[in-house]
Amino acid sequence: MKQITLTIRFKADENSALEVLCRCDGNALLFPMHCEGGDKWRVSFELPADGGTVPYGYRLVREGKAVRGEWAVTPHTLSLNCVNNHYHVKDVWVDSPVGNYTQTNLFRFFDAQAPVEASPAVNWYNRSLTVSVYATGVGEGERLLLCGEAPALGGWNPQAAAAMQQVEPNLWSVTVDADQLDSCIYFKFIKIDKAGAVSWEPGDNRIITLPPVASSTSYSYTLGAISFPHEKIRLAGTVIPLFSMRSQHGWGIGDFGDIRLMADWLRATGQNILQLLPINDTNVFGGDGDSYPYNCVSVYALNPIYMDMSALPSLGCDKSNRYYETHRTKLNEAPAVQYSLVYALKMKYLRELFNEQGGELTAAPGYVAFCKAQRRWLRPYAMFRFLTERLRCCIWDWGKYRYCDENTEQLLTAEYPEAAREMEFYSLVQYLLYTQLCAAHEYANSVGVALKGDIPIGVAPNGVDVWCEREQFNLEVSAGAPPDMFAADGQNWGFPTYNWDVMACDGYSWWRNRLQYMSKFFDAYRIDHVLGFFRIWEIPHTAISGLSGCFSPNKPYTREELAEAGFEMEEAHLLPYITKDMLKELFPRRVKYIIERFFDEQPDGTCLFKQHITGASSLAYEIYDKCGDKFPEELKKSLLRLYGSVLFLRDLKEPQKFVPRILGSDTAAYTQLSQEQRIAYDRLYEDYFYNRHTMHWFEEGMRKLAPVLQSTTMTACGEDLGMIPACVPWVMKNLQILSLEIQRMPKLFGEAFARPECYPYLSVATPSTHDMSTLRGWWREDKALSAQFYKCVLGWEGEAPAEMSGAIARAIVGQHLHSPAAFALFAWQDLMAMDERLRLEDVDAERINVPSNRDHLWNYRMHLSIEELAGERAFNEALLAMITDARRGVCKGA
Repeated sequence: MKQITLTIRFKADENSALEVLCRCDGNALLFPMHCEGGDKWRVSFELPADGGTVPYGYRLVREGKAVRGEWAVTPHTLSLNCVNNHYHVKDVWVDSPVGNYTQTNLFRFFDAQAPVEASPAVNWYNRSLTVSVYATGVGEGERLLLCGEAPALGGWNPQAAAAMQQVEPNLWSVTVDADQLDSCIYFKFIKIDKAGAVSWEPGDNRIITLPPVASSTSYSYTLGAISFPHEKIRLAGTVIPLFSMRSQHGWGIGDFGDIRLMADWLRATGQNILQLLPINDTNVFGGDGDSYPYNCVSVYALNPIYMDMSALPSLGCDKSNRYYETHRTKLNEAPAVQYSLVYALKMKYLRELFNEQGGELTAAPGYVAFCKAQRRWLRPYAMFRFLTERLRCCIWDWGKYRYCDENTEQLLTAEYPEAAREMEFYSLVQYLLYTQLCAAHEYANSVGVALKGDIPIGVAPNGVDVWCEREQFNLEVSAGAPPDMFAADGQNWGFPTYNWDVMACDGYSWWRNRLQYMSKFFDAYRIDHVLGFFRIWEIPHTAISGLSGCFSPNKPYTREELAEAGFEMEEAHLLPYITKDMLKELFPRRVKYIIERFFDEQPDGTCLFKQHITGASSLAYEIYDKCGDKFPEELKKSLLRLYGSVLFLRDLKEPQKFVPRILGSDTAAYTQLSQEQRIAYDRLYEDYFYNRHTMHWFEEGMRKLAPVLQSTTMTACGEDLGMIPACVPWVMKNLQILSLEIQRMPKLFGEAFARPECYPYLSVATPSTHDMSTLRGWWREDKALSAQFYKCVLGWEGEAPAEMSGAIARAIVGQHLHSPAAFALFAWQDLMAMDERLRLEDVDAERINVPSNRDHLWNYRMHLSIEELAGERAFNEALLAMITDARRGVCKGA
């Protein structure tokens, strides 16, 4: 048997402990660790002598449940040999391997690293010391060495120092004979570059005090991380939805063929990243409302509206080809996307093509292989598309087909003889989309452009994912967002939330499979609303506004906790405080009708909603379905807001517990509290929204995001905007997820504007997102704010102009290009703002999304074709010069 002793430093609260999980000879072994005071933990155990290479890892446990683990289940490796019988290891906890971001696609593609040794050296010393360190800044062709006082370490001579091996990405290790070392070992790490130049790590000499090493003993020390100075890659890119692209071959919307054209333009202007919005299928019935790209009906299927029709075979009938060319030309001239017309025309062509050439196309080996490889999601998707088209209603009204299981396909094809052929059609469409996007991705990479995708945080409540795997979702609530600068009443997205406990049972395979399919098309991805992995804003179906939501998971208050904090909970605090005078002020001309229709007057002058109005949804039914057009929309919204104007909400999972309503201090009910109650309420509110959940959400984020990130090598970027808990930056830093930095949305309290020169390296710097106004639109919104930016940020004298000039736009773009951020990405409209000759005259027409408007259509299109853009030599050369001057960009590709 081999005697193993592991030591690690880790801070844990008094209710938690550490344990070690080993995998030896196919068995999983758990060993509890003992705290030796402070943050030092130790464990000793035995393993079989023939254990070979033993992977192991540490995890934090609380009440018998693992609440946090390292980057991988077993991120450490213990190599047992026939010489040593005793192993003493000093470890470091690995949230994610140091420099792990350098092993993701965008960094690997543009910045070559030193290779990992395929066959690490074997330790044959009777008494040995192994030193390991995580090191970044060691590039291809460079070496890392351990140089020290002992002769075995070179005697401070770099040329005789002990050469280290990169045994894992960024993890370097060397084993030396302990018999050739003193008990006190002085050393440093050095790097030798391709030219032979030596770089010493800064700071004092390192010291290891080695205890008397007994015979047949191995000591191993992992010493954390070092970073050698090196020029880090910094890239620039463009952000534009695929539907917004315009080309001469288009059918009124961007398509997968346009990615090639945009990649050529990016390369010509020194850019390396093209970021798109989601491209999944969002179609229910093909209406204009299906243009919302974040309402995907399948997390795998691509949207047929993005098919590059010019890459498909022509139809056999010239008359048909002329028909489509006529309609294509008309749609392509439109200033905005006419979604339903484009979708209908493309699907009509695809059906004609299938009827003509389907047999030949489906007999192709590539199609057969695709269907076999993707059967798990493709068959349910094809059935879903057939049933949606056939029944013309959502999944909840499909009768015997409202649940999808292993018998659904057999039932379907037995009842509908045409189903098999229709499913073949939808499968072929997905295959054609798949091959086109793969080819576009390959081409973009060949010219030095990486593609960045977008992962929506939600899925359609009536989509194929819910239809097939509804146990993965919480269908009685909707996801949304609390109030913010985009939406005063918060947002209700209508998506179900995730059942994370179910997802955890198989290691979040639903997410891992989703990302692995996406990795076929993209090199990086944006995690939409990354906060959803920590907590989500859940809104009950009885509510309408995001104001009635609460965080999940959360820690609601008990009555006892509220009382201890000085707040005595009463039923009235769960009800809106409404008086007749308030109603008169809100509805001066209709107050009598409104009171009679919706309220019961109380003796004290207050008004309660009638008993049959049991939620905001039932109130909405009364307002919209029964009252019709009797009063304006704004008054209807005011009435709905009244219903949610409470101090506390009952917790959705534990109704006997309570959570403060967001912005509760803005309600009339708050004004009725005594001074003492207000102080207690404010204290509870502050605790609930900013302190109470910090460590709870930290553990939630770590346990969910780590296995999801490990599923692919795509570079992960988080959309970390909004009400950000303190734990979010901790997790993103630990897991090396790039943050999103926006100048007009500073993250530092008290700042009016963020400072691009202070952005962290692992970040994406951008002036605006698709959920915001463009730079030019923002400049118009608040004259005082624009004037402050003009004077204090740009440092320009005089009066700020009413409209953003090209010079101002160039200055802002320049600030972002010169920032330390790894990626500076710009909305295409913001780049065009730099040229007053080329930019669109109508500023408002450039807006992509208005989050506060649920009925907004996503139909923005470039006003120039990509071919015209490529021909604008002066603009392109000026942009290239700006990017080059900022030392951004990598020339790569054919």
